[in-house]
Parts: sequence; C-alpha cells; structure tokens
Amino acid sequence: MSDEFSSYPPECITSLAPTVLNHWGLLASPFDAPRPIAQRPLPTEFYFRGDQHVAAWHWLQNLVRRPACLGMLTTSTGVGTSALLRHLATTSGLGRTAIETATAEWGNQSLVRFIEDLNQTAGGVDTVNSVRTVWMVDVAPACQVSVRYQRAAALKNWYQTNAHNLSNLTVVMVIRRNVDHVRLISNATHSIPSHHLARWSDHELVRCIGASLRQAGSTRPAFTVAATARLAEAAEGSVSRLGRLVHAALLHGYLAGLLQISRKDLGGRLHEEIRFDHSAAQRRTA
Repeated sequence: MSDEFSSYPPECITSLAPTVLNHWGLLASPFDAPRPIAQRPLPTEFYFRGDQHVAAWHWLQNLVRRPACLGMLTTSTGVGTSALLRHLATTSGLGRTAIETATAEWGNQSLVRFIEDLNQTAGGVDTVNSVRTVWMVDVAPACQVSVRYQRAAALKNWYQTNAHNLSNLTVVMVIRRNVDHVRLISNATHSIPSHHLARWSDHELVRCIGASLRQAGSTRPAFTVAATARLAEAAEGSVSRLGRLVHAALLHGYLAGLLQISRKDLGGRLHEEIRFDHSAAQRRTA
C-alpha cells in the first residue's frame, strides 16, 4: 500500500445533525474533527489504536529505556498521528519508565525561542531523577519540505551540542511527509533511531469503523459487511479520510431514507458521490 500523499481534497469532519443521529440510533458522531496535537484528548474523543499505533507506542517505549537520546517518527498523511501523540501525552509512563511529556508544533519561532517555550512547559530536563521527560516535536507540518528538513537538522544539531546536559530528556521529532521525503530524511539522519507510521491496512480500517460506531452508541449495524469493506478500501489507508467517508455515507443514507447502507448504495465512484452528498446534506440539515 502506497504511502504517497493523496490528491483527494481535505474536508473537515463536522458533527452530524441530531436528526441524522436519531435516524441511525447514534448518541454522537462516530469520528471527531481533527485537533492540534498540543490539545489534550477529550473524554469522549474517539481513538482506535490500530496495529500501526501499537508498533509506534512500543518503539517509543524502547526509546525512553535508553540513555537520553533523539528519535525520529516519520508519518504518512491521515494515519492518526495527532490522535496518537495526544494520547501519548496523557500517559504518565511507558512500560516501567515514568515520564512527563510536552507536545508542541514548531511554528515560526526560532529554535532558541522554541526550546525556551518547551523548557517552560516541562522543566528539569538537565537533572537526573526517576522521571524522564519526553518532548514530541511536530516539525513544521505546514512548511515546505526544505524548511522541514532544515528544522529537523537544526534540532539534531542542538541536541548533539547539549546532550551532556540532557541526561533526563528524550526528544522525538515528528515529521509528516510522503514516502520519498521520508527516505530523504532517513538517509540524511541515519544515525537517529527512527520509526515510520505507515498507512493502515483495509482490515484495520474495517475494525476502526466498527469501533467508532460502537463508541458513538450504535445498537444496530448502519452498514452491511460489503459496504464496510468498500469504505475501508476507498479510504486508501487513511483513517482521517475514512472518518470523512463514514460521516458522508451516514448523511447520504439518512437523506435516502435507508435503514442500512449497502455497497450498492455507496456506488462505484465513492469519492465523488459521497463528497457531493456530504455537501448537499450539510446544507439541508444545518
């Protein structure tokens, strides 16, 4: 399965209208709108920890067991990176290692200012104690590739220069890019322990649909087995796109008066049809 960015236009998930929720017997929308990684997860936030997230979690556990070091998490688009980081930031330990976390996006500020801000969020990084500090730094996700690379290199140089004072600190650079850019970064920083968060399998996405509907209070299947498989296939490994498709399909089914959505109801050109129905339904249920 390719890790390339898709040309499918991004659309934000909005909460389903009460009439739509009532039609499907739901208490809430099955997926949540994307939120920044620095925000703590809400008690009601849907989070499905698929195989890719489990592997990333174990990698980070192994990373923090080492003496203080720098790691790199590269991620494909739409794989739930922000949700994973938000939930990592709420834990007080990884395995048997007690940790404190600070999660931040590196925007337009200088490296010096960014490090100062992180130090204020999670201090004590230059002391030895039983609690490790983990910085998870989203490296300029909205910037061009060259800028992301420069910032990753600058952070690496800062860490290497100050490593003797950072015995209690683990820094994880989070770099979102397509597969070619991942190779570029990996080749240039091969000495840094790294892990790649890749696209999800169709099987994992099918499980994700079921978990999201149960979390939303569903007591009856809104989709046939074949329709669920079609949605997972159309998501092309992206859990964020899957959320948009499921929301749009529920709106489509509500407008059509369906009691259960079949593969035939979704149609052959799922992206185009669902996107059109999503826009029309939002206007009619607003």
